[in-house]
Amino acid sequence: MREAVGRGRRIRLVASATRQGGKVRARVEPEVLDRNDPLAGLVDLDNALYLNTDLLGQVGIVQRSGGLTQTAYALLSDLARISQRLRDI
Repeated sequence: MREAVGRGRRIRLVASATRQGGKVRARVEPEVLDRNDPLAGLVDLDNALYLNTDLLGQVGIVQRSGGLTQTAYALLSDLARISQRLRDI
């Protein structure tokens, strides 16, 4: 970590997912980012979602100062949506 910061990089916990042949592969782990990476500029309780799209390229949404209430609501909403989709299969 000290070496990365000493080289002008930032370390952020990053969740990512990709679709590969009908399966979704997801991971969450610390990543070393260049200072010009949009995720490197997040501060405090900021959250960001970046999508790589076919037609629009990379599209980003940033939530400034997301607190416990917003995070808990998003997690509950995601779990409910996943549960519903699993029942539909």
